[in-house]
Amino acid sequence: HGLFDRATRQGKGAAPAWLNEGMATVAGKLANPVELGGCRNGHFTSLRALHAPFGALSRTDARPSYLVARHAVEQLQRQFGGAKLPALLSELARNAGFEPAFHTAFGVTYATWVEAFDKELERDSP
Repeated sequence: HGLFDRATRQGKGAAPAWLNEGMATVAGKLANPVELGGCRNGHFTSLRALHAPFGALSRTDARPSYLVARHAVEQLQRQFGGAKLPALLSELARNAGFEPAFHTAFGVTYATWVEAFDKELERDSP
């Protein structure tokens, strides 16, 4: 987790907290993944709301936030392939801002991708 934390906080524009927490959660290989619809208690959590460090989240908000972060990283892997996340970290290590690094690694703007992810997430909310 510390490795992801250092890698995502480098550069001019540090990565949003969801990326760090999502990568750490995926790397931890949680047993028995939980579908979003079954764990969010009917509350839609936008990825845009998960930019700040997760330490300030309430107990009620923490679990769905970590799961949304994990699902976002899994979506990036499915959509663009697993090699693109290391490309993003490399761009961040080169001191690129997060949004330019995201665009270079994935070929789409961060704003466009987050909007599509949030729409899908909201559609799939119970």
